[in-house]
Parts: sequence; structure tokens; C-alpha cells
Amino acid sequence: MAVRRLLRPLYKMVHPDLTPTLGAETKLINQNSLMRLNAYVDILEDPQPSTAPFIKERLTFFRPYVSRRGVALEKASPIHLTLPSIPPLMDVDDRDFIAAELIRDVENVLETPCSLISDAPDIEIPSLFEKESAKDTFNKVWWEETQDTMALEAIYENPKDTQRRIAMELFRQRYEVQFFRRANKLKTKIAKKKNLALVKERVEAKVKKKFANSELTPIEIEEQEVDQAKRTVIENGFHPDLVFFQHLTKEQKQEGIQRMCGLFLKEESDIWLQRNLWKTLREDLNVALILDPQDKYEWKVGPSGPYAIIPYNFDLHRLVDLVEENLE
Repeated sequence: MAVRRLLRPLYKMVHPDLTPTLGAETKLINQNSLMRLNAYVDILEDPQPSTAPFIKERLTFFRPYVSRRGVALEKASPIHLTLPSIPPLMDVDDRDFIAAELIRDVENVLETPCSLISDAPDIEIPSLFEKESAKDTFNKVWWEETQDTMALEAIYENPKDTQRRIAMELFRQRYEVQFFRRANKLKTKIAKKKNLALVKERVEAKVKKKFANSELTPIEIEEQEVDQAKRTVIENGFHPDLVFFQHLTKEQKQEGIQRMCGLFLKEESDIWLQRNLWKTLREDLNVALILDPQDKYEWKVGPSGPYAIIPYNFDLHRLVDLVEENLE
């Protein structure tokens, strides 16, 4: 997928050389954000999968402020773009799905007017990875409002489930736009209000009819176990956005999660040691952990910063030694 070519409208809007009306500070922010975006796109477009993870990141850009009447004003309008996590060794097909989400998000950002006063209905537009039903509690923690209650999709996501959910959300968004446009064209307020209220119901009816024969995902079967594991990881002070699994079986993943939650620790001192270690990695260093089947403890540097490759059944004290040896 030619990701960089499809992102060209964003480059033209925020590139420092093409935005002479922006101040020096905002240009510098745009330059740094473009560097991070280009590094991300390099991973998406590379035929070979990256051995290093890319941790979810939120970029800020500034664009020249243009009024609704097309008048350029001497101020900047901020826009935000989230780059989803990329696990190590993710194949091309799965990276294409992430690229599709990125391009869709960029298009939405560019279509948003600079004005602080919206001209659209106050509705929540679903993302490509939005939960598909009330039963899909796999995404419950992921979609909480605060950063601390999000769990890493890359750890648990099933590619087939991702494909199905993408198809459903694209289908849903297309019909949402159509129904909202039709409703907003109505001349009488009563008819418009009535049709706007029915948009969600009509869209869901279309989705259910289209995907009526879709199979239940394995995630739905294991949702309780996964949800509880994610919550426990959060409670123990480590952000799931910094954890990745590599070449692990289902049983090895389960044990890795349990060890991340401290379920194998018996001594109170070890429990506090692990919690403080997670806090250090999360808050001070922002270090990602890759759980691997091999008995190795390696410290590396990737596009998102330092990361460690450790066994899924890691020894806490060996991990602490690895971190302390590489602390500056």
C-alpha cells in the first residue's frame, strides 16, 4: 500500500516549507511530528517486518487557520493524529489494516473545519477497531476515556477478527453518512429531528443484515479471562501499551500475562519490587517489553525508544538486573 502518497494532503497542509504563515514554534512541532509520522510509515511500507515494536503515539500538528468563508487568519489550528501500536514481526497484510485506519483518520482530520463551533450532529464516530456489540468486552478496557484504562490491542488482537471488524465499521460509517445527509436535507425541523433520531437504528439494521452469517470470534469466548487479565495488569502499574508477545503459544501467552500480573510472586518484597519496576519502565523510561519463548534478556533501541526482549516465564530479579544495567 502506497501509504505516503495517500498521506500527501496532510504533508501539504502542515509541512514547514509550505506553511509560511505559521510561527517558528508551530513549524518546529510540525517538523518533529512529521519525522515521527515518516518513521511510522517506513515500518508500514517496509516489505520486511520490523523486529522492534512501535508503541502507540499521539501526534500534534498545526495548520493555518482558515475561516468558514475561506479567509486565512493569523493563527494556527491544532489537529491530532493517533498512530496505533505495531507489534514486532507483524506481516504485510496486518500492517495494511493499520495503514487503512491511519489513512481514514487522516482524512477525517483534514475534513474537520478549523472552527471551534461544529456544524455536525453531536455523535460519536466509531473507529475501525470499535467494539461490534455489547458482548464484545474485549474492547471494553481499550475504549475507556482515560489512558490508564486502555489495553494493548496488539497483544490480544486476532487478525481475522480485525478484518471482520474493519469491514463492519466501514460498512457502518458509509451508511451513517448517507442517512445523516438525507436527514439534514429535510426542510421541516420535525421531520429532520425524527430522521436524525432514527439514524443509529437504521444503520445497525443494515449492519446486522449484512453480517448476519458472520461467525463468533474466539475473542468473544475468552473475553472474561482477557478482560480480567488486562485490568489486573493495569492495577499492578504497568501499561499494556508497552507489552508485546512474540512467537508464543496460547499457553505461553497466558503464563506471560500471569507473570506480568505478579501471580507467581510469593514474597511481599518481590511484589513491591515488580510494581516499582513496572512504574519505572512506564513512567520514567517508557520501555516496551517483548515476551519471547527463548531464554534471553536483551536490551535494544527501536523507533519508539528502548525495549527489552525477555522470556515469557521471566525471572523478576534477572529482569531488574537488565534494567538497572541499562539505566543512565
